[in-house]
Amino acid sequence: MYAFYFLLVTVICVIMMSPTVEQVIKDNVPFYSELCKQMNAGDNCKTLVGYSAVYKMCFGMACFFFFFFILTIRINNSTGCRAAIHNGFWLLKFVLLVGCCTGAFFIPQEETFLE
Repeated sequence: MYAFYFLLVTVICVIMMSPTVEQVIKDNVPFYSELCKQMNAGDNCKTLVGYSAVYKMCFGMACFFFFFFILTIRINNSTGCRAAIHNGFWLLKFVLLVGCCTGAFFIPQEETFLE
């Protein structure tokens, strides 16, 4: 399941990098530029597509995997509480992954983050 989560975020990143996706969103979403301004996403939502969005998604994914790395350090058997968390609770983990990736879009000072 961890590999599936990694693959899912990777596919989303590939989609976000595609200029065709950006153009399709511009063409099909009514009031696209107004929506981008209301979301403070920059001109034509540049922070939601392109390389900056991929960096943010990957940062959220890295935070997710780092959290579970810390959680599972020195698990000696499969009967403990932390081992049960590691081996189950997949829906909760998915919600946490989505939260980490979404939260990365709210990082202040985007220019500093991208450098």
